Amino acid sequence: MTMYLLFQQTLAAMPELDRYGPLVSDEHGRPVRRRYYWDLYREVADAAGVPRAVWNMHARHGGATEAQQAGVALADIAEHTQHTDINTTRKHYIVPSVETSRRVAKQRVAHRQARKDANRS
Repeated sequence: MTMYLLFQQTLAAMPELDRYGPLVSDEHGRPVRRRYYWDLYREVADAAGVPRAVWNMHARHGGATEAQQAGVALADIAEHTQHTDINTTRKHYIVPSVETSRRVAKQRVAHRQARKDANRS
């Protein structure tokens, strides 16, 4: 977890004696439940001016896409996101980037040009 600067800054803000139990707990010390987290996220997002169309899961998707663009193996991304089916990661979490689309377009154009050149010969 030392690689995640924001996580480290947040953890550092927590008094050391209060660091126990689940990684994330509510004000009663219980593990955070999905709905509690969603409500908390929305409250913070609203205060920060994040549009309502942006959900907390977008950060998760963005992280998976960023990992893929950084060259992380899909199997590792799936394990990191705790997906038992790698196709879930591929289908729902990896978003093609502009760079990916450019590479694909460039290769398609080059392929068409090569076919034209071959037909002229």
